[in-house]
Amino acid sequence: MTVHTKNTILFTLSLLCFVACSEDEPQIEPGDGEIFLNGELLQLGGASAFSNCGTGKLEAALVHVNESNGRSLQINISNLPAQTGSYTLQKEQSGQNRCTTNLLLTNARTSYQNVLAERFSIIESSTINELIITRFDTIAARLEGRFQMTLVLEEQIRSDPENFSDTLRITYGTFSVPILLND
Repeated sequence: MTVHTKNTILFTLSLLCFVACSEDEPQIEPGDGEIFLNGELLQLGGASAFSNCGTGKLEAALVHVNESNGRSLQINISNLPAQTGSYTLQKEQSGQNRCTTNLLLTNARTSYQNVLAERFSIIESSTINELIITRFDTIAARLEGRFQMTLVLEEQIRSDPENFSDTLRITYGTFSVPILLND
Protein backbone atom coordinates (compact mmCIF):
# COMPACT_ATOMS: atom_id res chain seq x y z
CA MET A 1 0.00 0.00 0.00
CA THR A 2 1.46 3.36 -1.03
CA VAL A 3 1.86 6.34 1.30
CA HIS A 4 -0.75 8.21 -0.79
CA THR A 5 -3.27 5.38 -0.34
CA LYS A 6 -2.59 5.20 3.41
CA ASN A 7 -3.05 8.99 3.73
CA THR A 8 -6.29 8.84 1.74
CA ILE A 9 -7.63 6.05 3.98
CA LEU A 10 -6.63 7.88 7.18
CA PHE A 11 -8.23 11.11 5.95
CA THR A 12 -11.44 9.29 5.01
CA LEU A 13 -11.63 7.51 8.38
CA SER A 14 -11.01 10.79 10.23
CA LEU A 15 -13.74 12.49 8.23
CA LEU A 16 -16.19 9.64 8.89
CA CYS A 17 -15.42 9.75 12.61
CA PHE A 18 -15.94 13.51 12.69
CA VAL A 19 -19.27 13.23 10.88
CA ALA A 20 -20.43 10.30 13.02
CA CYS A 21 -19.45 12.02 16.27
CA SER A 22 -21.30 15.25 15.52
CA GLU A 23 -24.94 14.14 15.49
CA ASP A 24 -26.30 17.69 15.82
CA GLU A 25 -24.51 18.82 12.66
CA PRO A 26 -26.17 18.29 9.28
CA GLN A 27 -24.60 15.54 7.18
CA ILE A 28 -22.67 16.86 4.18
CA GLU A 29 -22.78 14.77 1.04
CA PRO A 30 -19.35 14.52 -0.59
CA GLY A 31 -18.71 16.17 -3.93
CA ASP A 32 -18.55 14.28 -7.18
CA GLY A 33 -18.89 14.59 -10.91
CA GLU A 34 -17.31 13.46 -14.12
CA ILE A 35 -15.48 14.84 -17.12
CA PHE A 36 -14.80 13.72 -20.66
CA LEU A 37 -11.10 14.59 -20.86
CA ASN A 38 -9.55 14.10 -24.31
CA GLY A 39 -12.29 11.55 -25.03
CA GLU A 40 -11.82 9.57 -21.80
CA LEU A 41 -14.43 9.51 -19.01
CA LEU A 42 -12.92 10.37 -15.61
CA GLN A 43 -14.74 10.40 -12.28
CA LEU A 44 -14.36 13.40 -9.97
CA GLY A 45 -14.33 13.03 -6.21
CA GLY A 46 -13.21 14.99 -3.20
CA ALA A 47 -14.61 18.14 -4.74
CA SER A 48 -15.92 21.16 -2.82
CA ALA A 49 -16.77 24.83 -3.09
CA PHE A 50 -15.65 27.31 -0.45
CA SER A 51 -15.75 31.04 0.18
CA ASN A 52 -13.41 33.08 -1.97
CA CYS A 53 -11.54 35.91 -0.24
CA GLY A 54 -14.59 37.01 1.78
CA THR A 55 -16.28 38.40 -1.34
CA GLY A 56 -19.46 36.31 -1.18
CA LYS A 57 -18.28 34.39 -4.24
CA LEU A 58 -17.12 30.80 -4.28
CA GLU A 59 -14.10 28.86 -5.45
CA ALA A 60 -14.56 25.24 -6.57
CA ALA A 61 -11.89 22.57 -6.58
CA LEU A 62 -12.74 19.53 -8.72
CA VAL A 63 -10.41 16.55 -8.28
CA HIS A 64 -9.72 13.29 -10.12
CA VAL A 65 -7.37 10.80 -8.42
CA ASN A 66 -6.03 7.67 -10.09
CA GLU A 67 -5.14 5.40 -7.15
CA SER A 68 -3.42 2.84 -9.38
CA ASN A 69 -0.66 5.17 -10.57
CA GLY A 70 -0.59 8.04 -8.05
CA ARG A 71 -1.71 10.67 -10.61
CA SER A 72 -4.21 13.39 -9.80
CA LEU A 73 -5.80 16.26 -11.68
CA GLN A 74 -7.29 19.28 -9.93
CA ILE A 75 -9.40 21.87 -11.74
CA ASN A 76 -9.91 25.18 -9.92
CA ILE A 77 -12.63 27.70 -10.75
CA SER A 78 -12.59 31.03 -8.88
CA ASN A 79 -15.20 33.79 -8.42
CA LEU A 80 -18.30 31.66 -8.89
CA PRO A 81 -21.36 33.81 -8.26
CA ALA A 82 -23.91 32.59 -5.73
CA GLN A 83 -26.63 32.13 -8.36
CA THR A 84 -27.60 29.98 -11.31
CA GLY A 85 -26.62 31.07 -14.82
CA SER A 86 -24.21 30.66 -17.71
CA TYR A 87 -20.70 32.13 -17.43
CA THR A 88 -17.55 32.40 -19.56
CA LEU A 89 -14.38 30.98 -18.01
CA GLN A 90 -11.25 33.15 -18.27
CA LYS A 91 -7.52 32.57 -17.98
CA GLU A 92 -5.93 33.60 -14.72
CA GLN A 93 -3.19 36.10 -15.59
CA SER A 94 0.17 36.07 -13.86
CA GLY A 95 0.09 38.46 -10.92
CA GLN A 96 -3.69 38.86 -11.13
CA ASN A 97 -5.46 39.08 -7.79
CA ARG A 98 -8.38 36.62 -7.81
CA CYS A 99 -9.99 38.49 -4.93
CA THR A 100 -10.37 41.80 -6.76
CA THR A 101 -11.73 40.68 -10.13
CA ASN A 102 -15.25 39.66 -11.16
CA LEU A 103 -14.00 37.30 -13.88
CA LEU A 104 -14.53 33.56 -13.48
CA LEU A 105 -10.95 32.32 -13.53
CA THR A 106 -9.85 28.75 -14.07
CA ASN A 107 -6.69 26.67 -14.12
CA ALA A 108 -5.66 23.07 -13.59
CA ARG A 109 -2.71 21.23 -12.17
CA THR A 110 -1.54 17.66 -12.03
CA SER A 111 0.36 15.85 -9.34
CA TYR A 112 2.27 12.61 -9.27
CA GLN A 113 2.52 10.90 -5.87
CA ASN A 114 1.40 14.14 -4.16
CA VAL A 115 4.09 16.29 -5.86
CA LEU A 116 3.07 19.04 -8.27
CA ALA A 117 3.93 17.98 -11.83
CA GLU A 118 2.22 20.33 -14.32
CA ARG A 119 0.22 23.55 -14.48
CA PHE A 120 -2.37 24.24 -17.17
CA SER A 121 -4.11 27.45 -18.16
CA ILE A 122 -7.25 27.97 -20.19
CA ILE A 123 -7.09 28.80 -23.91
CA GLU A 124 -9.50 31.73 -24.19
CA SER A 125 -9.64 32.30 -27.94
CA SER A 126 -9.85 28.83 -29.46
CA THR A 127 -12.89 27.13 -27.91
CA ILE A 128 -15.99 27.53 -25.83
CA ASN A 129 -15.02 27.83 -22.18
CA GLU A 130 -18.30 27.85 -20.35
CA LEU A 131 -19.65 27.05 -16.91
CA ILE A 132 -23.36 26.69 -16.26
CA ILE A 133 -24.49 26.71 -12.64
CA THR A 134 -27.69 24.67 -12.65
CA ARG A 135 -28.33 24.62 -8.88
CA PHE A 136 -27.29 26.90 -6.06
CA ASP A 137 -29.03 25.73 -2.88
CA THR A 138 -28.20 27.59 0.34
CA ILE A 139 -30.42 25.32 2.49
CA ALA A 140 -28.71 22.11 1.32
CA ALA A 141 -25.36 23.95 0.92
CA ARG A 142 -24.98 22.51 -2.58
CA LEU A 143 -23.60 23.82 -5.88
CA GLU A 144 -24.18 21.92 -9.13
CA GLY A 145 -23.41 22.54 -12.75
CA ARG A 146 -21.74 21.56 -15.96
CA PHE A 147 -18.85 22.95 -17.96
CA GLN A 148 -16.56 22.63 -20.95
CA MET A 149 -13.11 24.09 -21.46
CA THR A 150 -9.75 23.63 -23.13
CA LEU A 151 -6.52 24.10 -21.20
CA VAL A 152 -2.92 24.04 -22.39
CA LEU A 153 0.29 23.13 -20.59
CA GLU A 154 1.77 26.28 -19.10
CA GLU A 155 4.53 24.87 -16.94
CA GLN A 156 6.00 21.42 -16.43
CA ILE A 157 7.50 21.31 -12.97
CA ARG A 158 8.67 17.70 -13.17
CA SER A 159 8.17 14.77 -15.47
CA ASP A 160 6.67 11.49 -14.42
CA PRO A 161 5.94 8.22 -16.19
CA GLU A 162 2.42 9.30 -17.19
CA ASN A 163 2.34 13.01 -17.98
CA PHE A 164 -0.98 14.24 -19.30
CA SER A 165 -1.26 15.51 -22.87
CA ASP A 166 -0.11 19.11 -23.37
CA THR A 167 -3.75 20.03 -24.14
CA LEU A 168 -6.67 19.13 -21.87
CA ARG A 169 -9.97 19.18 -23.77
CA ILE A 170 -12.91 18.82 -21.43
CA THR A 171 -15.83 18.45 -23.82
CA TYR A 172 -18.38 17.84 -21.06
CA GLY A 173 -18.07 17.96 -17.31
CA THR A 174 -20.53 17.85 -14.43
CA PHE A 175 -20.19 18.50 -10.72
CA SER A 176 -22.25 18.42 -7.56
CA VAL A 177 -20.31 19.77 -4.58
CA PRO A 178 -20.96 20.83 -1.01
CA ILE A 179 -20.50 24.48 -0.16
CA LEU A 180 -18.15 24.73 2.79
CA LEU A 181 -18.41 28.12 4.47
CA ASN A 182 -15.92 29.52 6.94
CA ASP A 183 -17.34 30.39 10.35
